[in-house]
Amino acid sequence: MYHREFKACAQRLRPKLGEQDLVMWVDEICTKQADITKRNGQTANTRAIYQHAASVAVFLGMESSRSAGAMRSARDLDKSASREELKKLVEDPGRKERIEGLVTLFTTQY
Repeated sequence: MYHREFKACAQRLRPKLGEQDLVMWVDEICTKQADITKRNGQTANTRAIYQHAASVAVFLGMESSRSAGAMRSARDLDKSASREELKKLVEDPGRKERIEGLVTLFTTQY
């Protein structure tokens, strides 16, 4: 079920690491989703797993037609210094599709 997404994630990370070992914690695989008790126990350990990691990469899924624009919008919004600048970016008709992509990114259940 997750094979395609896992493969895409590993392929994106591999060039950055070169020949270094790649150790991955994949929540959907490492946490037994159907067993609520076990899942809650694993969720409690998640903080420690990420705190002790040398680095953490988050893979939200396969790229969609809107995801590149959504990520550009997120970077633009992050650079905005004031509420007025943010308002201009969000209300700019030329950015409508990118902002809609950003909304999709944040409202998708992962």
